[in-house]
Amino acid sequence: MNPPPPELLLIDDDVAMRSMLFRAISRAGYQVHEAGDGREGLKILANHPIALVVTDIIMPDVEGVELIFRIRKSHPWMPIIAMSGGGRMSPKGYLDVAKSCGANRTISKPFDIDQLLVWVAELLVEKKNPASTAQGPTARGDSETGPA
Repeated sequence: MNPPPPELLLIDDDVAMRSMLFRAISRAGYQVHEAGDGREGLKILANHPIALVVTDIIMPDVEGVELIFRIRKSHPWMPIIAMSGGGRMSPKGYLDVAKSCGANRTISKPFDIDQLLVWVAELLVEKKNPASTAQGPTARGDSETGPA
């Protein structure tokens, strides 16, 4: 009997983007929980065995940077992928802040879904084997780092 698929938490206030990512990540074999903002995401994280978080940065209520900070406090081992399309500043500015708060990978919207799926798989392997230091090239010039 195969073990259940890893449970991922996908947080984005953009319904169309969240729906598209949900379909792609689900098709890749993962169980996906969805949240429209950080507050909802934290509730899901508290009630499910989440293995990895993919979060937007600019959201209502609890935004992505605060969310990453809270996750790092409560689940310091949790792999986090942060994504942003920008806002008042360029996406890179928001993603640099996310990286400094502990995001393992960061990516600018729009992005290649296949790259996101590669990072999901890599981070889940690294989580199982913390000695692994697999670091690949970054997407679209964005940053890629380990936990802060």
